Amino acid sequence: MRSVTDRPTDIPPWSALAERARGLSEPAAPTGPTGAAPPDPEHRRPGRKLPVTLAVLAVAAMSTTVVILLLGRGTGPAAGSFDRLDLRVPELRDAAPPTSADHPAAPGTRVAIGNGWTVMVHGWDPAATATLAPLNPELSPTDEQTIVLIDLEMTYLDGERSAESPFYGVDLGVVGSDGRVVTPADTPCVSNDPAFDMQEPMAQGSSRRGGICFLVATAQIDSLKLTAAPSMAPRADTSWLELG
Repeated sequence: MRSVTDRPTDIPPWSALAERARGLSEPAAPTGPTGAAPPDPEHRRPGRKLPVTLAVLAVAAMSTTVVILLLGRGTGPAAGSFDRLDLRVPELRDAAPPTSADHPAAPGTRVAIGNGWTVMVHGWDPAATATLAPLNPELSPTDEQTIVLIDLEMTYLDGERSAESPFYGVDLGVVGSDGRVVTPADTPCVSNDPAFDMQEPMAQGSSRRGGICFLVATAQIDSLKLTAAPSMAPRADTSWLELG
């Protein structure tokens, strides 16, 4: 009968039976068949975790790359939204004849202001308050104010659209020696018939004539001029037209 201290030759020295055979209370450090310690359990893991800082940087880098790719590919709900916007700049032609505040176009002169529009002043009434005040009770001109009426003609020759409203195509105003510009929006005024309709679109090649009125300071009457410029064209020159 064999003693428990006799180890069978077929029992590996690092097994539990070998530990019991040696009569040890705690297992000895196991050794491999060649005498080398078995691999550290940490090295037997499929993969080691990255440090937290490196992991955060890696995630941030991947997120940035995804955002750049999405922007480059134009994916997402807003993709192609800019393609639906008409960002074309209207064609801008030089005003003809050239005008200035000191050299306005004389009445009866057709001035091409640009973007297919022409403007002409046929004449004016510098004292139309008595006629137009009853039609414009909200204006309530004071003793220092006067309503002036301008006989205006516009032609829409060959703009980009087949038809356009003068309200959206032309910026109008009157300016006196004080330099203050008064637009139709500043003092909405209703003219007597035939009134110039700023809202109704005009087809290419058509003309329109009628009265347009402004409430101005009486002291500016003698120096008052009409200004006209194509709308939405900040580089356009302002055309100046003499009233009478």
